[in-house]
Amino acid sequence: MRAASLDDADFLRNLRNDPAVVQASRDGRPVDEREHLDWLVVSLATQGRRLFVIFLDDVPIGQARLDDAGDGEYVSIALITARRGSGVGTRIVQELMARARGDLLAEVRTSNLGSLALFERAGFREEHRADEIVRLRWPNVRQSAGSRAEAVKWTAGSRGD
Repeated sequence: MRAASLDDADFLRNLRNDPAVVQASRDGRPVDEREHLDWLVVSLATQGRRLFVIFLDDVPIGQARLDDAGDGEYVSIALITARRGSGVGTRIVQELMARARGDLLAEVRTSNLGSLALFERAGFREEHRADEIVRLRWPNVRQSAGSRAEAVKWTAGSRGD
């Protein structure tokens, strides 16, 4: 897994326009080259967004994205058809958990049973369900405990202790 760049534009657009990915997306439509390139340029410059390309044996097989949501980071994962259901998604979610800056959130269509099962196996729990979308959360206990420890250290230090 490495940070995405403009060099990944064609791969990311082709993956985004895969029929299964389009069906699972929020807007449910493919995007053209110009629209996708505009999105990619903005995404790479957006401070609260981390976009990654996933590789297996030096071949790109997917993308993962973390978007700051204020109360956590939204997770987005897409894999090429040949890698879906192969266990790669589990490894990607584990890697994203290790990189998480807070809780992780996922919004998944109720019809996307594979993704729902993936996130539930990883410890995500359903938080909300509406309009065929399930919102799941993975509470980052490690990050929360670290944040509390930092807050205590800072508070103690600010009193001159």
